[in-house]
Amino acid sequence: MTFSVPYALGTLVETDPAATLSVGEFYAGIFYNDGYGILAQTSFSIVAVGTGVAPELSLANRLTLFPNPSNGLVTVALSNADKLQGIKVYSLTGQVVYVEILSGTVNQKVLDLKLKKGIYFLEVVSDKYKASKKLIIK
Repeated sequence: MTFSVPYALGTLVETDPAATLSVGEFYAGIFYNDGYGILAQTSFSIVAVGTGVAPELSLANRLTLFPNPSNGLVTVALSNADKLQGIKVYSLTGQVVYVEILSGTVNQKVLDLKLKKGIYFLEVVSDKYKASKKLIIK
């Protein structure tokens, strides 16, 4: 596995041919404030070849935040029979600014976040996966 990370003085390349990712769900996030609010995040799954099952590439599609932008009162909802087990909110610097552990019996939760105006990432843990979305507080 090779990782190439560009930076101001060139590119840092790390290679470990023995490194592999196992079958499962993964999340990659870049928390960087460039002054324009440009951020990147993604979630992805690695599935065994030949299973005949199409992978769901974006678990974030199973997570809904509304309203977004919000004044701090926001509803977090998961699709289908997925159950919420935890919610975290991160600032742009990666600092955890809100945490709630849930019982895993509901698929929707209304949050009253007392946060400053800005861009945050809301991450949920369900009984089956972890997903995140950008949240704007106005």
